[in-house]
Amino acid sequence: MITGHHAGAELPLVGRAPVLEGLTAALDLARGGTVRTVVLSGPTGSGKTATLDHFLQHCRAVVPDVQQMTAAGDVWESALPLSGYSQLMHREPLRSSKGVEGAVLPRPESGMDLTPARAANFADTLAAHITALQSRSCVVVAIDDVHLLDEQSLRVLLFALRRTHRQRVLFVLTLDHARAHGVPPGLLDLLNSHRVGHLQLEPLDAEDVRELARRRFSIDLGATAAHGLVRHTRGMPRAIVELLAELPRETWQSWFPSLPASSRMLARVRGLLETASEDLVRVAEAVAVLGGAATTDAVAHVSGVEALMDALDEGHRVRLLRLAVDPTTARVEFMEPGAAEAVYGQLAPSRGQALHCRAAGVVPQERDRLGHRAAATLGVDEGLARELEEFVRRRALVGAWSDVAISLFAASRLSADPRSRSERLLRGVDALVASGNIAEAQMWSSAVEDMPPSSLRSSVLGYLSTASGHNNGARTQLEPGRTATPSGSPPLRPPWPSGWCCTGWRPGTGPRWASGPSGPWP
Repeated sequence: MITGHHAGAELPLVGRAPVLEGLTAALDLARGGTVRTVVLSGPTGSGKTATLDHFLQHCRAVVPDVQQMTAAGDVWESALPLSGYSQLMHREPLRSSKGVEGAVLPRPESGMDLTPARAANFADTLAAHITALQSRSCVVVAIDDVHLLDEQSLRVLLFALRRTHRQRVLFVLTLDHARAHGVPPGLLDLLNSHRVGHLQLEPLDAEDVRELARRRFSIDLGATAAHGLVRHTRGMPRAIVELLAELPRETWQSWFPSLPASSRMLARVRGLLETASEDLVRVAEAVAVLGGAATTDAVAHVSGVEALMDALDEGHRVRLLRLAVDPTTARVEFMEPGAAEAVYGQLAPSRGQALHCRAAGVVPQERDRLGHRAAATLGVDEGLARELEEFVRRRALVGAWSDVAISLFAASRLSADPRSRSERLLRGVDALVASGNIAEAQMWSSAVEDMPPSSLRSSVLGYLSTASGHNNGARTQLEPGRTATPSGSPPLRPPWPSGWCCTGWRPGTGPRWASGPSGPWP
């Protein structure tokens, strides 16, 4: 048993303690003479390489007598026969299956003919080399991205795995099952069998992200920012680290509506689109504009591509798009987090406007139709602003305050009259408060403070002050709102979410009049 040092203690790896403990337990068994094979699995960007590297560093620091043989799969090298094998066998001395010192490795060449007899000879050489090494101390054979290894090396590896018994050897392989179509069936069956240990790398949650930001970047992420980062990246560590490293630190100190693609993702998407067919480019642009409403019918309509399946096949081959089918719908999605933002960001303004116009005619939800129309409208459009007001009125009746806020902000931008613009903006902030989205509402504090005095302005500022813990300021702002009601129809007051205003100002009871949006809702 490895003692005196915890496998996850080196930092800054977070959220991987169970995986590292599983690897350490497998190493203990291997050092005792039991051959173990462990597969680390997870999608692209889940941290497989980082976890494997961390474990190997741990072995070097804590168990210095452990010997390591390493290789890494690569898309380009997968076309070179035995390129993976040559990585594993870079150490001296080499032994052939006949025990001859200094066996000569073949130079990897494209198209090399590897007959079964030659493959068996190479596998014997690998097995003999491992046997010789483990006679001195435990051997860790680590292969990163085994699914990208060349086929010949994979067959040699399968041969060796099946013939290594009662030795001090630990095989650790990282595998992305979504990209394992090139792995020989025999090896894939073996790696998924009960004789192999399986450690799945799960997405990071918000607390993991906050810990990662503190450890690696000395950034104190709030809960809202952490949840937003998880939502944007799907909890994938690589994308999280890239954004924390690239974006200004002040990004994380306030609410953000969305996040951009990382520079790596921008470069990857740009390279893919430059070499892609015109149909794939048009389909990717349509999916980026449609977002969650990117059904196959909607994508075909917005992109104008007739041979949609051909474009989707191409998108799948280059790992840009995938088709997700469930019992109710077939939807097109980007494979990696950040890809949608990268594609949308490279749209020319006129192209984006045209796509939003087409999307408005096909999406089923009224909220989405109005959103696309607003996105396609660059200047004042009082008619559309009034349509948004009517939508607001209906959504307010059912307490859909998030929809209300988004629509009022759009209506404010489209308003011709400055007073209407300010009033709609103020009501939008008020709806954010009602929805419980205090972090976003606080982003508008300065804009609200610059508005002319009114009871609605005082109430919104009072709620925002309460959320910030400034109870005296909240009392000053909220008191006038108790008796002053703006002209117009009576306000619609939904239940106040979570009672935060009551507990924030007057614990236990609080002012009953602060039970919902502060002003009149048409």
